[in-house]
Amino acid sequence: IPLWVVGHWPRQASMQRVLKADGVFVEKISQEGQASPVTTADIRALTIFVNENRRTTTPFDIVVTGSTLGLSVEQKQEQLQAWEQAGATWWIEGLWEASPEQVSRRIEQSPIDSLR
Repeated sequence: IPLWVVGHWPRQASMQRVLKADGVFVEKISQEGQASPVTTADIRALTIFVNENRRTTTPFDIVVTGSTLGLSVEQKQEQLQAWEQAGATWWIEGLWEASPEQVSRRIEQSPIDSLR
């Protein structure tokens, strides 16, 4: 079972811990401790950091979360492709603001169907 840990990009102590795991669930925290949205540019920079600093050669996952709720099929595909091209290997659909009905409809869709 892979071990993913939360990593606060670009905080160095957090990133050094991430290098010992099998993957990172990315959050972005400023030096002042303020959370902000993770961007594809952050993921590109994180990917470079991991590639340059990780000593093991086992697979490494970069996990991002967001929402495609309300997007067209094309918009979903564009959004997810942008994350993948940046280096993300997993997408977690964050339905934190969705209604119970919206969550139920999303669960009923398979991952492939949700992109159609």
